[in-house]
Amino acid sequence: MIPAAFGVINEALGSLNDILTGWTVHTTPVILQHPPSRRATHKSMIEQNLAIIDLWDTELSKLSQKISDAKNLVLRKRAACASALTPIAGLPVELLGEIFQMVANTFNNQSVAVISAVCSLWRTIALNQPHLWATIEFSIGGSPYRAATYFARNRSTPLRVEVGDQRMHWGALIFESLPTVNLQLEALHWGSSLDMAELLHDPGDPQSEFTTLKTLTLSLPHSCRTCGIWWTDIEPELSFLDSVRFPALRHLELTRFVLNISQSIIPQLEYLKLDSVRLNTNGCSNTLRHARSLKTLIIDKSSDAELFFQGDPGISNDVYVLQSLENMQLSWCSYELTGMILKTFRCPSLLELHLSNVTQGLALSASGPFLNHLAHTVSRP
Repeated sequence: MIPAAFGVINEALGSLNDILTGWTVHTTPVILQHPPSRRATHKSMIEQNLAIIDLWDTELSKLSQKISDAKNLVLRKRAACASALTPIAGLPVELLGEIFQMVANTFNNQSVAVISAVCSLWRTIALNQPHLWATIEFSIGGSPYRAATYFARNRSTPLRVEVGDQRMHWGALIFESLPTVNLQLEALHWGSSLDMAELLHDPGDPQSEFTTLKTLTLSLPHSCRTCGIWWTDIEPELSFLDSVRFPALRHLELTRFVLNISQSIIPQLEYLKLDSVRLNTNGCSNTLRHARSLKTLIIDKSSDAELFFQGDPGISNDVYVLQSLENMQLSWCSYELTGMILKTFRCPSLLELHLSNVTQGLALSASGPFLNHLAHTVSRP
């Protein structure tokens, strides 16, 4: 019975083996997930930071090289400048002052501001030479502070003032200082539309005085317009000069004015220039005959000769002598004015006579009295 049982078991195992032989068994590996350790996490962070540090180190190396190159360039340029400036430092102080003034003028003449931006050596040179501050040119960029600075720095040096801005609403503030510096005022060039009579004349003094003023230039801007009236259409008169004394005045230039100069000024003048001046009957007919000291007479773009010489009925057509006149220039004047000047005035000391762009009336016959007088005058040694 036992052998029969073993036979059945063997048969059953054989059948199972046949079944298992026909199957394909697939196995999948099982992976166990473990959380990263703290050490691994820190290692990753350290590696990232090291990469960033390497990047910044590279950039810093580049910047350091640039700084080094720039420093070397500055040192080379400073050495070159030092070698170039060494001879300049040995120049006389007076010449260094002229160099400072020339350079300062390239900055729109803003020397008050420029001097604060230079080294102590140049600042000392500038402040120790008052004549560098003796010429003031007022423009739109000027200010009363600038005027006061120049008035203080020029000390006792003769002062030259030039006003050329027609929009200087603060002009009166600047010239409030003139009464205190008029003893230093040597030259005044007025090219503004401001009322010069108000600024020069002191209401508290019946007659103001500029004791040291030698040169006076009055000229109105071409485009000056007030209350809808062009100055070139209605020129202002010069009657305010009668209320101001100029005992030292020797040089007078007038542009675009009506000529009615006080006879008290004419005898002391050595230089008179009239440019685009309207000649009227207000005492001008016998003005020049009082010019005893006049050495230079320039008339440019002026006419009205009949008014100039025939203003007062009591004036005769006598010939007047300008004893000191050496130089006469007539430009863009009418033939009548040119002829009357040469016929009316004798100039025994005349050395130069310049006629420029005079009208066609000069093309007279050489036998005419005008050209005879002209030839006689020019031929003087």
